[in-house]
Amino acid sequence: MGVLGGGRRYNWDWHYISRAVCLPKIVSLQSLTGRFPCTTHQLANMAGAANGETNTKWTTSFDTVRREGLFRHPPRDKTAYPALQVAVQPHIEAFNAVLEKGGLLELGLQDIGTKAIFDGAGDAPNPKGNKLSYRISECFVETPRIPITNKFSTRNREVYPAECRERHATYRGKLKARLEFRVNSGDWKEVVRDLGQLPIMLKVSP
Repeated sequence: MGVLGGGRRYNWDWHYISRAVCLPKIVSLQSLTGRFPCTTHQLANMAGAANGETNTKWTTSFDTVRREGLFRHPPRDKTAYPALQVAVQPHIEAFNAVLEKGGLLELGLQDIGTKAIFDGAGDAPNPKGNKLSYRISECFVETPRIPITNKFSTRNREVYPAECRERHATYRGKLKARLEFRVNSGDWKEVVRDLGQLPIMLKVSP
């Protein structure tokens, strides 16, 4: 810490913080509250422009303090990383194209259609025997939930991306299929089968 004219003190740590968030480099001693003299809410405000909008301009430096503030308090008006959003948008659209109504998964099920097998225990008029017809009418992904092995959460078992990050767990939901079948010309019956866990990309359509 140094001394400037007029008795004002200059905090060198604050100098580097202010460079990262584009604030004036000289502040009074009364505004300093320690080695890092600002709260995370202030960091979030400093990350934006003077008019209150989120600043989307970045430099070639690390901007550690600014990124920390944006991580703890994401902006509400727009993203601070427009180039990153442009880079990941094709992946989001590809994920939606698979699971959306009329998407690739639904078209794939239609292409598979209805299959049939025979037990081979028939008589002379019908040597193939009984016919079992089956088809997959629907595939769907359940809302991500805490596994049943967790005995501490019993009321609300839904889990969100922030909690998965803290748990070092994958944000995923159960992929299930609705299987329909019938014997010979009987009525169609259905059963739901678990196909495993499917990782869910963030920002995709619900």
